[in-house]
Amino acid sequence: MTETVEIKVRGYHIDVFGHVNNARYLEFLEDGRWAFMESHSVLDLLTEQQYVFMVVNININFCYPAELNDVLVVETFPPTFGNRSGVMRQTISLKETGALVVEVDNTFVIADGQTGKALPLEEQLRSAFLSE
Repeated sequence: MTETVEIKVRGYHIDVFGHVNNARYLEFLEDGRWAFMESHSVLDLLTEQQYVFMVVNININFCYPAELNDVLVVETFPPTFGNRSGVMRQTISLKETGALVVEVDNTFVIADGQTGKALPLEEQLRSAFLSE
């Protein structure tokens, strides 16, 4: 149920210190979350119900610098759920060595597309995230 995306580090990902700029990791992580939601039935349900997936908090631990031409493996794991929010765990590691680059906990809510208010994470939503 884990979704994996590979990203090659390009010159425009690098900052003046020669490693991936911290802001770029947010884009890599978003690629991973989109791939996860596409491979499950989450996006279909969100569109059908006019719901919005919203990240409300991101905790990132930077563990190792990624550099030009590294191939990164973004892994996105099925979330854990509370009543109105969930936490989606993600990691980014170096493909060649497996070294952990970042580890992340993304707290999210599903909101009503009309009102913007967070919805209870009912069984239909939970099942979509956990489907294969």
